[in-house]
Parts: sequence; C-alpha cells; structure tokens
Amino acid sequence: MAYRTCEECQRWFYDPKTGQRSMRFGQPLPRKPTDPRPNCRGCPKCDGLPLDQQSPKAGSKRTLSAKNWRALDFYYQVQAVGVGDIKLDSLARGNLGLIARTLAEHERLKGMKVSVLLQLLASRPTL
Repeated sequence: MAYRTCEECQRWFYDPKTGQRSMRFGQPLPRKPTDPRPNCRGCPKCDGLPLDQQSPKAGSKRTLSAKNWRALDFYYQVQAVGVGDIKLDSLARGNLGLIARTLAEHERLKGMKVSVLLQLLASRPTL
C-alpha cells in the first residue's frame, strides 16, 4: 500500500491480497461515488496513528512527493548502470547520498514498525 497514493486508493478498488488494482474485463475497477471509501486501517502510511486520525489526509502527509519519487528513481538508475560520464552537481551527489543512507537505515531497522520508519524519513531534509 505504501507505494500507492491515497488518491489512487480512493479512486480504485484494490485486491487486499495482492495489493494490485482489482480488474474487471481487463480494466481497472474504479470506485463510484456511491461506493464505500476504503478503510485506512492497515495502511502502512497510517500505522501508529490513533484510529480516529487514520485518513487519506493523514496518509498523504506520509507519502513521498512526486519530486522525491523522481529522485528515488534516479538513485535506482544510477545504482543499475552507474554514473558513467555524467557529472553530478553537489545537490545530486547530496541527494544520492541521503537516499543511500536512508535505505541503509531502512535495512538496519527492518524489524521496526513502518510508522517509526516513516517518522524517521519525514524528519530528514527534503530533496
């Protein structure tokens, strides 16, 4: 669930076992305005919040921005193929280092609750 936005969860039905969008006749199954909204309980973005505070609004605050997703994607590209002849400026080098440290910290803390990890990431400087 953590990889999808709260807006996507509100817009589409998802299979709770696979985490993939539910399909009907080969097409994603949208939620109609009359359909019940998804329950945020069990969503890693709301993990650790009191039940009365679990909502898409609260979960959205614990989601990577589009800019941060692009930075993470760039990090994985660099990891896959290397930097090569690309000259990275100090901002790019700093961001790649921050992502590497965050992922290393995630590996170290894998057994911790997701809410603790999200709080750690939220306390880091933005990219």
